[in-house]
Amino acid sequence: MSSTWKEYTIQDHLNTIYDQLISENDKLKKELHITRVYYNNICNSHITSGFQQETKWMKATQKHQHKFLEYDTYCFLIDLISNYRNIDGTFSAYQDMLLAIEENMLVFAREEQYEVSAILKEWLIKFSIST
Repeated sequence: MSSTWKEYTIQDHLNTIYDQLISENDKLKKELHITRVYYNNICNSHITSGFQQETKWMKATQKHQHKFLEYDTYCFLIDLISNYRNIDGTFSAYQDMLLAIEENMLVFAREEQYEVSAILKEWLIKFSIST
């Protein structure tokens, strides 16, 4: 396989995964909005019931916080990866990009932010290139 063809294949793979990441982030943004509306409705219901729906309110709070963390992590990852994407849409330093994702994944794991670390690991695997 020629060097040019290999590089084209790598860039195609990276851009395909990048597009998936953007698409997933858009989906999460919509889900976050839905959980926010639901959370607001539960809060209002909890207040109007004289604070008698604490269990529902706590579950809604937890669900919204979880979705926000997931969305925030995707935004962080997009920002990180975008630093390695040229204006023409190529990832010239993709090995450095993979290393940066891995380093951040490990930092979050050391800080016991395992959910964030797991999301980064999932995308690190997707972006990784088998040679």
